[in-house]
Formats: sequence, C-alpha cells, structure tokens
Amino acid sequence: MMPAVADAQGKKRCPRRFLAELFQSEADIAPEPDYGILRVRIIGAASNSGDAAVAGILEELTRTRTVFPGTGLCMVYELLAKAAKPNNGGRESSPP
Repeated sequence: MMPAVADAQGKKRCPRRFLAELFQSEADIAPEPDYGILRVRIIGAASNSGDAAVAGILEELTRTRTVFPGTGLCMVYELLAKAAKPNNGGRESSPP
C-alpha cells in the first residue's frame, strides 16, 4: 500500500505515517444484505492529497471483491465525502 500512498501524495508526506492515520480513522459500516454489500465509509483525511491517497487505496480494496467472513457480503469501501455517489462494488444493480 505504501507505493500507492507515496504516488498519490507526491512524496510530500511519509507514507507510513499516513497509513497509520488511515488505520486509526473512524468509519461507518452499513450492511446492505438485499444487495450483497457491506459498505465501509471512511472519514476523509485532513488534506486533499490525503483524500486522493485514501480514494486510491479504497478503490483498490473494493476491486478485490472481498467477502466479509460469515456474511456473504462483498465489502465496498468509500470515502465519506464521496459517498453521495454510491459505489456498488462492480455489481450491476445498486441500492436506491
């Protein structure tokens, strides 16, 4: 993950420090069993470059189509500020 963070931030900030902050960030978790989705909305970073790095990481994580153990729900990661445009995790139908 560190190369993705470093690229997005243009080497302005230490990727390890940024990832540590990201892993301690607050998140909202919303299961949507009718759509087979477990939506994870991450609170944005303090800076635009931080948001760019987070958005790239979350896109990569969503592309893995990881199923949360014991639920059958595909995890979809979003940046809270960008949650207005729902990400359906690559599925054809999306929630209303």
